[in-house]
Amino acid sequence: MRLTLDTVISDVTVTQTIRQETSNSSRQRVYQIQFKFIPVSAYTGKYALSKDRLKFVIGQVFTRRLLAAIKKELKLSSKHSAAELNGSREKKNIYISNLSS
Repeated sequence: MRLTLDTVISDVTVTQTIRQETSNSSRQRVYQIQFKFIPVSAYTGKYALSKDRLKFVIGQVFTRRLLAAIKKELKLSSKHSAAELNGSREKKNIYISNLSS
């Protein structure tokens, strides 16, 4: 059985901040994604999914797919708005920090 994220997640918060680099006057958008999971007991028996397996899938599989989708979207948006971004010093780097339990 294949599960979707909404089966095990009760809430998602995405926070965007802008980080200004003073050394080269560039800006970076930083996104923090916080997942709030349903209680472990609600999915371990019903879906035979362990907490460790869920952490692995979110930390490895989902993260990789999310990064690929973001990079693809950035590539498409930069092609369509190259004229608008001309002269902008905003960086489009993507970073993933360690996931904690």
